[in-house]
Order: sequence, then structure tokens, then C-alpha cells
Amino acid sequence: MNLQPQPIDSPEINLTPLIDVVFLMLVFFFLSTTFIRQSTLEVNLPAADSGSIATTSDIEIHISATGVMQINHHPLASSTSDAIASGLTQALDAQSTREVRLIIKADGAAPHRLIARVLDQAAQLGLTNVAIAVKESP
Repeated sequence: MNLQPQPIDSPEINLTPLIDVVFLMLVFFFLSTTFIRQSTLEVNLPAADSGSIATTSDIEIHISATGVMQINHHPLASSTSDAIASGLTQALDAQSTREVRLIIKADGAAPHRLIARVLDQAAQLGLTNVAIAVKESP
């Protein structure tokens, strides 16, 4: 008979399943997260009953109700035709191809003359793929 006390093994926690679960949660959150580009210029888009939502765009022009303009989130110094043309030219130079889409995101209360200036300068630069962004009507 062996009456000597046996050393008691300390309990161990196996961390492998915990690491697996954390890794799977991390992958799930990476795959389910969406990133929305927020504009720094407050624009209230007009509503439309038909049309499709643009998911990607190459050049975006934001026009606020007060006439402040941004091209690809870079503010323009003024809303003159020359400033619009130079901003569009810089945005085109940053693109790898001349086949780009121009998205005009103008506030519903924006002056119509500014939209006409943008369309005129886009036509002079040879941009033919132009769209005006609207939000879906409820």
C-alpha cells in the first residue's frame, strides 16, 4: 500500500478554443462592416422616384445651398468657371484614365447657375459620363 501523498496537478485552461472563437468573431466583424464616405459639406439632395443609386464614382462635385463647392472633398476657392475648370482638370489629372464618371451632388436649394457651370466645364473638358445624384423618395 502506498500511503505517500500524491502531488495534485493544478488545473489548466486550454486557450485554443477561446482563440478560435475570437478569431472567428474578428473575421465576422471585418466582413460585415461597411465603410461610408462622409462628405464634409452638408448637402440636402433632392428626391427622385426613379433611377439607380451610384455605388462608385470617379469624380464627385458637391454644391451646397449657399454655393460652396468641393471636388473630391477638396474645396474650391470660388465658384467661377475658371475655378471649376482648374479643379476638374486637377481631378482628371489624378485619375489613371480619361474615361471617368462625374457625379454632381448638389443641394436641392443650390443655385441652378452653378450646376450649369459645372456641366459646361465638364463638356469643355470632354467628360461625357455625367450624373446628378438624388436620394430615393420615401
